Order: sequence, then C-alpha cells, then structure tokens
Amino acid sequence: MLITLVIKEIKYQLKSITFYLFLAIITLFYVSQFLPSLTDFKKPIPGQSYYGSAPTTNKEDEIKAVYKQLNLNLSVGTVLRYGKFINKMVVLSETDKENINKAIKAISPYGEQDGKLNIAVSYEEYLNIVRTLDKQLGGSTDFGDDHRSMLSKRPMTYEEALNAYNKTVNIDKLSNASARLFSDYMGITAGLFTVFLSAFILTKDKRTKTYEVIYSRSVSSATYILSKYIAICLCVSLGYLLLASYSTFLTIRMSVLNNYPIDYLSYYKYTVTWILPTVFFSNALGMLLSAIFNNGVVAIIIQFVIWINSLLPLSGDYTLLKPIIRFNSLGYYDDYVSYAKAIETNRIFYLILSLVIVVANIWVHSMKRGANDGSLKKLFKLRKIQH
Repeated sequence: MLITLVIKEIKYQLKSITFYLFLAIITLFYVSQFLPSLTDFKKPIPGQSYYGSAPTTNKEDEIKAVYKQLNLNLSVGTVLRYGKFINKMVVLSETDKENINKAIKAISPYGEQDGKLNIAVSYEEYLNIVRTLDKQLGGSTDFGDDHRSMLSKRPMTYEEALNAYNKTVNIDKLSNASARLFSDYMGITAGLFTVFLSAFILTKDKRTKTYEVIYSRSVSSATYILSKYIAICLCVSLGYLLLASYSTFLTIRMSVLNNYPIDYLSYYKYTVTWILPTVFFSNALGMLLSAIFNNGVVAIIIQFVIWINSLLPLSGDYTLLKPIIRFNSLGYYDDYVSYAKAIETNRIFYLILSLVIVVANIWVHSMKRGANDGSLKKLFKLRKIQH
C-alpha cells in the first residue's frame, strides 16, 4: 500500500505546475549564482589588482579598520545591528553619536597626520573601548566580538592567492571545493522553496475531496503521511541530483582541460550530506505546520522566518539553529576542515529532527482523523466535554 501511494503521489507531482516552477527557480538560481563562480576559477596571475581578502592578524591594522568604520558610521548617522532574524540599519541618536565620537577620540585624539593614524591606546585598551561602545549602541554591532573581525580584512597577496589555488587544486580538489559552493547556493533554495510544495501537499486532498475518501478507507495515518513525505522528498531531491550531475560534467571538463585531479563523486556526496537534510527538514516542517493550522500559507511564513535566520553569516556558524549550511567560498580548505565536525553534527541533528517531525505529523493526522472534520480544536473540545 505504501509503495503504491508513493508512486501515485510522485505521478501527481510530475504533473504539477508548482513542481516545475520549483525546478525553474532552483535552475535559475544555479545559473545566475553558482555557474559564474565556477567558471571564474582561474590560477592567479602576478600583477593582478585584487586577489581576494584574508583576515588580518596585525593588531594595528585591525584598530585602523575599526577606526575607519567608526568615522563612517558617525558621518552617515547609522549603524548596522545584527538581529536574530534580520539585520537592520539603526539611526544613531545624539547620545549614540556622542559615544562614537568619544571612542574615536580615545583611540586617536589627533586622528590621521601625514596619512598615518596616531593610535594612543594599547590593544587591550582598544578592546575595552569598542566592547563598551557595542553595549552602548545596543549590542550586536560591528564593534562587538562576534562581528568585529569582518571589518579587518586585508587584501590577499599573490603568494597567498597562489598557495590557496594550489591547495584547492591538489589537496582539496576543485571538484570538492566547487561542490561545497554548489551545496551552499542550492541549500538556500532547499531551505525555502521546497515549502511551497510540502505546505499544500495535504490541503490539496481536502480541496479535491480525497481527504474524506481517505478517512473512510483503511489507510493508516502513518501510510498516508509517509507516502506523501517520501514522494515529495524524492521529487525534490531528484531536481538537485540532476543539477549535481550537470555540475559534475562541467567540473570534469574543466579538470581535464587544466590537468586537475578530480573526485567524480564530489557533487553527489555534498548534495546528499549537505542539501538533502535541509530538504527533509523543510518538507517535514512544512507538512506539519500545514496540518496543524489547516493553512499552507502559515507554514510558508514560518519557514521564511527560519530561512532568513539561516542566511547569515556566509560561513562559520553551524549551530543547531541553522538548517542551511552556508560556506559561500570556492576554496578556503583550511577553514572547511576546521568547521567539518560542526557541520557533520548539524546535518545529523536535522536528519533526526526531520524524523521526529514526521512522527509528530503522523500523530497530528491521527488526532485530526479522530475528530472526523479535521479540526484539532473540535477534538480537544469533545474530549473535554467527555471528561
């Protein structure tokens, strides 16, 4: 029975306009975001104007970068505040401006002279100044410990760029590095656009009266929910695996032309381990929220909030609150190695969480089925009267 229903649901999805719109959206995102990054990968040439950026380890350079940002914020009258769900520019009050000005004067009372910044504090004193300012501005600004390092980037040298290139090609392999970037971009689409399919997969039965037929037949709640969940996950996964296959073909061609070593399974490995857990979670949550609220729009709104929260930072944050893995860089093998364990833990967590949500969905469906009219509220009301 389960296999029969899965096949039936897959046939439905393959006839659905929404499914093909989903494929069109992820393909557009793939073409516009990922492909340019892949084709731009080239060996650095001496004399280029820019090779990328690298974090500075020079304390004086960090102070100069933060000092420059303080002056910029003061001149434009706003400061960026990083929020849990969305970042926003906050207009500075007169007190905020006064506090920033005090910080500027404390770091360098006389500012720049002859093109050189005269720093009047030690590094420890500087840290106390900017940490205090961050609190005065409401916290989560560029001057706090969590975000300050993003200000102190420096241009990468040719030698550093060449070393990074060689490491990507010979140690990491271009196929692995590009597969991670592919999974980063495709993970963004998996974290949001899949919900447009899963959020309405249960309500469509209600519209077509199939819901009543199912309730009157001996189809268990587990079979009903699992058939739809498995079908939608298979269809969505197929879209990403097709793009992974095309990416593998392109990367093989690039590697052959440039004599790069290659891992032929790179895109499939990262698609399965990075993208599919997001697909499983998004579909499970979309179905559950749709079942609880009897409204797919509510599921989309909640999923959108979760999605926004997962977009930043572009790499480095793999806490269990992030269903999307962001590693928006082609290369940076050392960074990836340092994050690998956290990413693995995150992916395992979302696989388990997806299973828990599916079980919860089966329970909700069983409860609603007992209420006959699909209303949890009425079911609870009846039970209360009985007691």
